[in-house]
Amino acid sequence: MDRAKLPPNLRNLPLERLSSGALMLLNRDDNLVLPPRPATTPKGGTTTEEQVTGPVMLDPRVGPNIRLGDDPAALPATMRAQAEPDIARAIGDNNFLAAVFQEGRFATDGGAVDCGYSISHDSGLTWTRALIPNLTMTSGGPY
Repeated sequence: MDRAKLPPNLRNLPLERLSSGALMLLNRDDNLVLPPRPATTPKGGTTTEEQVTGPVMLDPRVGPNIRLGDDPAALPATMRAQAEPDIARAIGDNNFLAAVFQEGRFATDGGAVDCGYSISHDSGLTWTRALIPNLTMTSGGPY
């Protein structure tokens, strides 16, 4: 992989710390995905592995998604879905990540009980997670 073609903040990031979705977005030169390999059909013809086995496999460097933590106790057990996540990396500290998301989605109108956040100080290997304080009634706020 030619890291010079990546955005400057990602050139030194270990690829094993990126989610599969992030790697697919960065796969500009098709060098992060294993190409289909030729395979022989039962009748002696050739085809590609993709046609035989389905979608192209991700490069082995792609790891599983990481759970950010348990749902806060303030949320009812029936409202533990999250939506619309966003994540950002600090410009001055590549190890610092912040993620925000809607917490406790309502099934009827698409609203949420509160907004949650997660913080990582080790490039996403471990996370702390909580609700944004004093925002909604769930976390002591007015809304």
